[in-house]
Amino acid sequence: MSPGTRSAAITLTDPPSRITTAEGAAILTHASNHQFYDLMFTADRRLQPDRFSRSNRAPRVELVGDYHVIRNGSRVLQVHHVEGSMHDAGLLMVYLPRERLLVESHVFTPGEPGAPPAPNPFTLNLYENVLRLNLNVTRIAPIYGRMVPWSELLKAIGKPADDTPADGLLRAVAQL
Repeated sequence: MSPGTRSAAITLTDPPSRITTAEGAAILTHASNHQFYDLMFTADRRLQPDRFSRSNRAPRVELVGDYHVIRNGSRVLQVHHVEGSMHDAGLLMVYLPRERLLVESHVFTPGEPGAPPAPNPFTLNLYENVLRLNLNVTRIAPIYGRMVPWSELLKAIGKPADDTPADGLLRAVAQL
């Protein structure tokens, strides 16, 4: 961290380290995670104090709803709630519109190059959320795994490689 800069940890699902919070990072998380963070930061740690306990800092937790935007000059970072996630009711994903990049955790982990697709309901739910939000995703940066093109997610759920979020929206409108 540079002096005078504001840092934040956006929790996509797992809680960030108490160590990160001890260093002054703010936590941005879905409002449904409120009770968890209340417990995490008020738990008695006198027997084995960690860095956060010794820091004497008050935690900075910012609760967000279904949509939150962070701007820094010309950069825009959108934080979206992943509705209907069976992995975590408070799951968040991050979208960078200029880069057309989606950052997500736990719901899509690309296999090794050339591996057969391994569809799962978490990945299908992520796809449905991208369509619902009409995000123009071209690349995905999973927290667990390598960055891949959007077509890798499509392959994993059995969709055609040229299926884009905009195409899905057009199909949905045509069905009305």
